[in-house]
Amino acid sequence: MANIAGFGINHSNTGGDFLVGEAWLATKQGSYMKKRKVVLSATYSLGQISVGLILHPYQTMQALVREKVFIWMSLLPSLVLMSTTLLWKIAVVPLVRFVFSCSELSGMVFSCDWLDFVSNAIAFYCIYWQLLLFYLLIRFNSAYRNKL
Repeated sequence: MANIAGFGINHSNTGGDFLVGEAWLATKQGSYMKKRKVVLSATYSLGQISVGLILHPYQTMQALVREKVFIWMSLLPSLVLMSTTLLWKIAVVPLVRFVFSCSELSGMVFSCDWLDFVSNAIAFYCIYWQLLLFYLLIRFNSAYRNKL
């Protein structure tokens, strides 16, 4: 017989009472909420840094080098390039070739010839962005090292 009233479980069929109290449940819920807040806070911070690296790379890299906590985020363009390349080769290209006719006789504006152009444009942007962030990383590291 199980009794779940009052956030407790009463096991009378085992001969003894095993009571899980409200304090234990509150502690368990509290630790879950703390973990959730930490995950949400970290996700929010990483998102803000990512947007900053796209929109304001100079200011964001300066803050990253000064604080040194999220300095690994300077590798974001390389991570974006790797994940985009994998997604491109696994999902996008096969889907486009399946949905659209890839013959040269089709007079469609969007044909398979555009796939190479788009993939090269994405790769060029990510490589250029990564080079810019490496330059800013070296520049701010040397500037802050000379200040000390």
